[in-house]
Amino acid sequence: MDCMTPERSKEINDQTGRVTSNLSKLSAGKRVQNARKRRFDYSVVLVAVTALSVLAQSDAHNQLPMTPPMGWNSWDAYGLTITEAEFRANAEWMSKHLKPFGWQYAVVDEGWYLQNPGSGGKPVWEFTLDKVGRFTPAPNRFPSAVSGAGFKPLADYVHSLGLRFGIHIMRGIPREAVARNLPIADSSYHASDAADSWDACSWNSDSYGVKSNPAGQAYYDSVAKTYASWGVDFIKVDCISSQPYKASEIRMISAALKRSGRAIALSLSPGPTSLAVADDVRKYAQMWRISGDLWDYWKPAVDHTWIQTLYGQFSTAAAWAPYSGPGHWPDADMLPIGYLGPRPGLGSARQTRFSHDEERTLFTFWSIIRSPLMIGGNLTQNDEWTTSLLTNTEVIAVNQHSTGNRPLITTDDVVIWTARQENEKGQYLAIFNRGDSAAKVALEWNEVGLVLGKEYAAHDLWEHRDLGPATSLKLTVQPHDCALYRVSDGSTPITRVMPHNFQDIPNSDLLPSNGLIHYWSLDQASGSTLAVDSIGGANVTLAGTTVFSSSSEIGSGALSLPPDGTSKCSGVMTPSDMLGQNQLTLSMWYKRACAGCVVETGQELGDDGEEIAIQAWGDGNLYGAIGGNGAETESYAGVPQNDTDWHLATLVFDGAQTGDANRLKLYVDGVQRTLGSFNRPVPASTTTVAQTFYIGATDCGQIHTAGSIDDVRVYNRALSATEVSNLYRATYSGAGEHADHDSMVEHERK
Repeated sequence: MDCMTPERSKEINDQTGRVTSNLSKLSAGKRVQNARKRRFDYSVVLVAVTALSVLAQSDAHNQLPMTPPMGWNSWDAYGLTITEAEFRANAEWMSKHLKPFGWQYAVVDEGWYLQNPGSGGKPVWEFTLDKVGRFTPAPNRFPSAVSGAGFKPLADYVHSLGLRFGIHIMRGIPREAVARNLPIADSSYHASDAADSWDACSWNSDSYGVKSNPAGQAYYDSVAKTYASWGVDFIKVDCISSQPYKASEIRMISAALKRSGRAIALSLSPGPTSLAVADDVRKYAQMWRISGDLWDYWKPAVDHTWIQTLYGQFSTAAAWAPYSGPGHWPDADMLPIGYLGPRPGLGSARQTRFSHDEERTLFTFWSIIRSPLMIGGNLTQNDEWTTSLLTNTEVIAVNQHSTGNRPLITTDDVVIWTARQENEKGQYLAIFNRGDSAAKVALEWNEVGLVLGKEYAAHDLWEHRDLGPATSLKLTVQPHDCALYRVSDGSTPITRVMPHNFQDIPNSDLLPSNGLIHYWSLDQASGSTLAVDSIGGANVTLAGTTVFSSSSEIGSGALSLPPDGTSKCSGVMTPSDMLGQNQLTLSMWYKRACAGCVVETGQELGDDGEEIAIQAWGDGNLYGAIGGNGAETESYAGVPQNDTDWHLATLVFDGAQTGDANRLKLYVDGVQRTLGSFNRPVPASTTTVAQTFYIGATDCGQIHTAGSIDDVRVYNRALSATEVSNLYRATYSGAGEHADHDSMVEHERK
């Protein structure tokens, strides 16, 4: 290694207690080019990350995550340069939009101690240290760190948002501390006693390695104690898990964290971590990287051949499957999705190069292999697609609550993984197409560990729909895309139930509130239908009887009309304040009464025999409807005729939109559906709309099966796609259940 004699720095500032360094370092001008760039001549790159601290107290140990950590890291969007204001903005966004789905760590990546990170090291980097040789946040970038406060004010703020705070560090002791031979806190040692001047990171020469001696342990103890006092919950240590694997420093850091008195998760980086040390790294690490740095490339880029690609990660991850388990997670690196900017760690600001299909594949693969999920993009610039990706509770459940994750089939193009649900009620099946053309996949159930010839029901976790019982699985997967299913015994089909428990709704803070004018919670008791409009106080007639009144007591459960073959006349519900609206959103949870029921086709909904529906009327014309399917499945944005699960139907009308295709939108389970043959775009000449719902037949002379509706909401504005998605996720428990609760009413009225 080419070593240079460090120049003397400025004197210690007695007022702030910091050393401001202008240390010249080896290859300083190449730092930005090489930061986080690990040039390895390997066709398959494995990376190790995250060692877990062992805590001094057993109750503190319980605070450490036993499932794969989920959070956000600043590197992919900001590189070395993030400021406190930018970090706070991303943490606030995560708290508001992602925390309800399990995302909790906000991590400041490399370079937070640099005063001039954008200089490229020319003429020199300017560091910020304290009097005992520890890096501290640069106050010109992190103003709350002034007067020796360190990261404590920022960590306190992150904690106030209900999140956890993390930082990145380089292994070792700052070269500047060694040059000045600064004392090591709470010991008789000095920096030169702990430093190994012949050991420095090949791509970042900020620090020297630390000797495996009492002085080295004392230095790491002092660092861990400082981070604990700041309130740090997560530490990513870099240049430690490969090239070479620094076993002694990993153990010293783990021991220091044990003595810190705080539960601090330890992440080790970069890769590749050798499989030969897998058992060792599991003893000390909570996370360890399984590949080199992953960026937004499907296959190798000519100018960045050292980068791990999404294509390459399939083979890399398979080797690490046996080593994944509670508290110990092989890490496939951050998720370079969304907007990578304004100052990304590699290249120029950009929207991710990944297509939507590739982003879905990325998130699905990270979930089925149970990798930690650390978002790399700028959260404040997230679009609706990216947000929907990160808030799919059914896919997140695969990452957080599955077992036995392993690959089953690998060909040149197709890769298939499986896992069990934590509750043993079903099996997950992830199917990926790595090829550049569509792949036809035909599987007998015994090929994925199930019983040949037996019927199983598959539920699509991305589309939120059930495929129905089948004795085999056949599908076509588009290039670079995937499918993710939950498969259960066909004799016990997956159904959503009504738990009637507000505690089962972890995401109620996602509910859109502005513009809510009606909310109906429905119930059936002793053969009579009870319900209430908790907002507008309007009376509503169903089955020929007024059942809604402002004085009714809020019920729980659902309005249900049995499939008894009798004529059910619901009447059409259109409260007066829903008429003549230029913008309107109506949603309801609904389910069919039985699978495969014979439906006598009527004329009321385009000959579809629809027994439960939301309708959109404009200027006397019926333009669209959503509900449980009748005879013509292509006519509705609904669900298969034999589906008896709960589904959320939502119609959104926006008369202010130009282009008739944008004026009426239909959603099922938070996903926009294409207008069917019956549903017609609302022309620009239609400026107002009234939306209605009914259960049973609107034409009382027809015989129809029936079902249940519940949780009906009316907004006097057009909800955005994100709000519709959030409405579904807020009222869907994520465990195959539609969660009905009355306490949400008070939240929505605020």
